[in-house]
Amino acid sequence: MSGICGIVNFDGRPVDPEILHRMAEFIAYRGPDGINYWIEGNVGLVHLALHTTPESQEERQPLLSKDEDFVLVADARLDNRNELIPVLKEKGLLRGREHTDADLILAAYQCWGENCPKHIIGDFAFAIWDNSLGRIFIARDVVGLRQLFYSMHDNSLYFASAVQPIAHVLPKLPSLNTKLMQDFLHRFYDRWACQTIYNGILRLPPAHSFTVKDGSTRRQLYYIFGQQPKPNFSSDEEWIKAFCDLFDEILKNQLRSITPIGIWVSGGLDSSSLACEVYDLRKKCPDLPEIRFYSGIFEETPSQDEKHFFDSVAERCAGAPVKFIKSDNYWSFCELGKDDGFPLDEPEVWELRGHTRASIKATANDGCLVYLTGLGSDDLFGLSFYNLPISLRDVRLKDWLQEAAFFRQKGKISWLKLIYRAYLSPLIPESVKYMLWIFRHGNNRTLPWLKGQYTPPNPNNCNIKKFFMKPTGISHYGLVAYQMLRFPWFVAHFDMFGLMNASAGVELRLPYLDRRMIEFLISIPNHLRSWKGVDRVLLRESMKGILPELVRTRKDKPSATELYERGFYKENVRIKTLLQNSYLEKLGFVDSKKLNQELKLLEEGKHDNIKYLSWFITLETWLREQEELRIEPKHKLS
Repeated sequence: MSGICGIVNFDGRPVDPEILHRMAEFIAYRGPDGINYWIEGNVGLVHLALHTTPESQEERQPLLSKDEDFVLVADARLDNRNELIPVLKEKGLLRGREHTDADLILAAYQCWGENCPKHIIGDFAFAIWDNSLGRIFIARDVVGLRQLFYSMHDNSLYFASAVQPIAHVLPKLPSLNTKLMQDFLHRFYDRWACQTIYNGILRLPPAHSFTVKDGSTRRQLYYIFGQQPKPNFSSDEEWIKAFCDLFDEILKNQLRSITPIGIWVSGGLDSSSLACEVYDLRKKCPDLPEIRFYSGIFEETPSQDEKHFFDSVAERCAGAPVKFIKSDNYWSFCELGKDDGFPLDEPEVWELRGHTRASIKATANDGCLVYLTGLGSDDLFGLSFYNLPISLRDVRLKDWLQEAAFFRQKGKISWLKLIYRAYLSPLIPESVKYMLWIFRHGNNRTLPWLKGQYTPPNPNNCNIKKFFMKPTGISHYGLVAYQMLRFPWFVAHFDMFGLMNASAGVELRLPYLDRRMIEFLISIPNHLRSWKGVDRVLLRESMKGILPELVRTRKDKPSATELYERGFYKENVRIKTLLQNSYLEKLGFVDSKKLNQELKLLEEGKHDNIKYLSWFITLETWLREQEELRIEPKHKLS
């Protein structure tokens, strides 16, 4: 994953090259293939290159248009090149035979202006200085797989692929966002959709663009899911064929790479389907890059062990190289803080970072700059269907009793609760639910070690248009599945995953989260999601004859609970040191005495709040790692 950063002074002050240079130092790990600057008066842009596709090797960014009216920096991979190129050529915006993704983005802006992101499919974060209009335009992809942060300060815009380059070049280090920290400790993530750990440094939400002209700003939601023409097939066979065709098209787009491609295969349904489909596609298209399989093995953590499922996939895909990563020692919290120079820009939201980074580093060390996973697909295919009573509203009347029985069985709820949650609760406005929650709970909380007055954030604290979370024209479960991808916790996790990949010098690609795939999956009939107690029906049916039956018909999923437990016991001493002179206690957020009592209960096996304690552990660690809240870049650029 490449990187971008920049400054625009709307009061006309020239950009200080030293400040721009310092911004780049903080994310130098994103530029193994070169770091380039463009400064013209009050505008300065930086591109940090990581080449992963054949086209990217020809890119020279910052990219100027021929008339030098437009300048682009982009961290991007475009997946609809075949559709964009003829359109842009016809409009006279592209010449020649070879075109980089940067060329296409710049031409798209020249063609459609601020509407250009809706025409682009892929993972991207980019900025364009439009000299003709005196404005800067930045945009982020619809899922949020590339990171983009910004801050307006004294009539200047600062933006970057990470938080720290902005925080540490502003005239004064911003104060900490204590409201976000309190939300974090209380397990609310709403502010994470647009805010960061620093006041005044903002996260651009997915599917949004941001324009600044003469110091005035405008944030815009440029893409709304569910508004495209709905697929209309007359049989299950047609739905299955359409899915397979779309899956192959997306894979061909995402398999562009100058190195072998790693595929992370746990042995679960989604990642195994991905592996087998790519394997078969390569047999049809031998010019596609070599693939290699990677999988974690857990000899001491039985609840995580899926090796026998993976082995059946490896046997089926004979000839594909396989590498196992011994993962038992990557328990939760095993890499607290920046133990090996990891650029921890914000508090960790992924307590199993050590496990994830081990797999990322194994892929990178094996020469793969790109790897694919099945992340994010489960709910889109229907894994949670029976656990969400509102989905019952979509079931046909003639099938209602049959399916309602599975809702009760899977959700372990009574008929009364099922009816209430399915038909009555959805009628209550969210604002009313919020007020009722405040009235019922007030400042009471289930975690005794939390202190201070606290009110949960308004669900739309970020003032995002309602269509971002609630697009129209989607079935009840399709909407819930879509909203799970929009949940701020997911946005925060994508930013953490992006940081992990960028720091390792690799690019993560998620075929199931392609914009076209999401549109398709939120529209499928309910009986292709879950039916007669079986989940993810479409994927299981599509993989007949492709996926080993052992995997295709499996119903269980591994649990990470044991890794959390191991983490607590293995890191117990380090965790206890966090209670000594705690920053969070000084801020009035926690009671160390009660936290010690909680730890003692955990040691005696009398409590199971390990997961909840992790928020204290990661936030306290982050605060300590800031070295009195003033840090230096890990890389010095000459």
